[in-house]
Amino acid sequence: MVVADCLLSQVRWRARSELGGDRVRAPEEPCEPHRPKLSSDTYRWLSDDVTVSESPVPYELPDERVRGAWARLMSEYLVTEGLEPAFARRIRADSPESFAELGAATGPISHLLEPDGIRCVAVDLNPPPGAFSPMVCADLRQLPLPTARFDAVSAVNCLYFLDDPSVGVREAHRVLRPGGLFLASAPSRYHDPELRHALPNWGERSPFDAEEVAEIVAGSFEDVVVEPWEEPACYLRDQAAVTDYLVAFKIPDPGERATLVETPTYVTKSGVNVWARR
Repeated sequence: MVVADCLLSQVRWRARSELGGDRVRAPEEPCEPHRPKLSSDTYRWLSDDVTVSESPVPYELPDERVRGAWARLMSEYLVTEGLEPAFARRIRADSPESFAELGAATGPISHLLEPDGIRCVAVDLNPPPGAFSPMVCADLRQLPLPTARFDAVSAVNCLYFLDDPSVGVREAHRVLRPGGLFLASAPSRYHDPELRHALPNWGERSPFDAEEVAEIVAGSFEDVVVEPWEEPACYLRDQAAVTDYLVAFKIPDPGERATLVETPTYVTKSGVNVWARR
């Protein structure tokens, strides 16, 4: 299973959450939801009380140093693909008519499914530029979506933003139709083992990690199938590359910590994908 999307979510984790408090940060300015003027019939299938925002809150861009490190990580060091094509194939094979992508960021799965005629909606508290539309700005703990409306729902590498991810899982269950397909994905607390001496919180529990995700999902769903995955995601040829990696993930003292890592090295990502039925 491929894991590049896991990297993206880790960056969003550090950009959007505080380790000491509530992991979901409310936007400084609320979304200004409205019915789109164009092709309003596109959204009528949702519900009259669901508002769609085409003007999400400003995305919090990282500083220039982090952007540069991230660009090099993606263009020079990454040795795997994204998760989304495999997820889209699995969901497409279930023949859904409607799909909700929770914690969507740009909505990569929705972008892949919409050309097949699947009615898609993305949900994110703070979507970045270029996000899929329709985009509903919302907290995963209280989705402004109709009950039993969607044939498939995903929550990929996002539920660890919540202090109590079981609330988000229950909301996903609520908006799914009976028999609907649910996907959740989460990294392991033990991924990046090659960098364990450089990462200050390596091995620590997160609210929704691979070691506990099946139990959390099983609290709301039956017929839960767990698919572990592990593979090298990045190749760091020297300490400069290690420094870039640490800068991209906003690790403190990256230059000093990079000296603790033997190079060249691969960086192994691991986690689980969980599929379940309502």
